[in-house]
Amino acid sequence: MFRCANCGPADWNYDETMSTLRYANRAKNIKNKPRINEDPKDAMLREFQEEIEKLKLQLAGQGGGGGGVGGSGGGGGQKIVERIVVKEVGVSKEEMDRIEEDLKREKDEMRKQNAEEVKRVKEESKEGMF
Repeated sequence: MFRCANCGPADWNYDETMSTLRYANRAKNIKNKPRINEDPKDAMLREFQEEIEKLKLQLAGQGGGGGGVGGSGGGGGQKIVERIVVKEVGVSKEEMDRIEEDLKREKDEMRKQNAEEVKRVKEESKEGMF
């Protein structure tokens, strides 16, 4: 990076010249350390993808001579199998089904209560008219 400090030779510019030189010295001592601003989840995903690529290369290096899956094909192609591991966080499927059933029952009960309330209000309004 190019830096330029303008200094005047006159004695009435002495204070300004010293201030400029101090600023130039401080600016010269600034060291920048660039970092990638990356979301931790994105960093983890990138690391996993790199690991997958590394493991694929290892599988490709090992799979040349051994008799594995499809050994009599003669085509020389290798079959690479990826296994994706999904860690479930939160509620299991069975628990979710149970919660949905509970909500359905509560909804039906509320509908029944609402219908009974509407019926009661209609009856009260009919009695009040006569």
